[in-house]
Amino acid sequence: MSEAGRLDGSIGENFDEYLFYLITQVQNRRVRDFTPALESLGLTISLWRALSTINQLGGCLMSELAEFTTTDRTTLTRSVDQLVELALVERCASPDDRRLVRVELTERGHGVFAQSVQRLAEHNPRVLGDLSPEDLRTLRALLQRLLRNIVRDDALFDQVLNFRR
Repeated sequence: MSEAGRLDGSIGENFDEYLFYLITQVQNRRVRDFTPALESLGLTISLWRALSTINQLGGCLMSELAEFTTTDRTTLTRSVDQLVELALVERCASPDDRRLVRVELTERGHGVFAQSVQRLAEHNPRVLGDLSPEDLRTLRALLQRLLRNIVRDDALFDQVLNFRR
């Protein structure tokens, strides 16, 4: 297959040329590598993503949590149920509309999240290895462009990219 033929994201002669295979391998192996650090805090990667998102947004609606974690609602509801059982988050009615459910970190949730951030700070430098600051800027810019190609709504793209409402 010619080099031009691989520019469309298709598989070349080997999987090491298939961009989305590589992205999946990096993401899944990073998760697998980071999981033991989370397990020692009683978390899974799904629970940690939810906890992290709730922390970043200072509490949020379930619909916001679903959007930022890119998790389907059934799975997300189970994750939030587990976080409630662990006393890391609590559900409460939205002050604007009592029919809507907000989730917020408890005091214990803030503490566990802070511990997880410390573990992440120890983990990420090893994963990023010998990438230079320029490599990281380039990689970040390219991933942002890919995200932009997927999220076509300007407002949603800005929210997702900047992790804010």
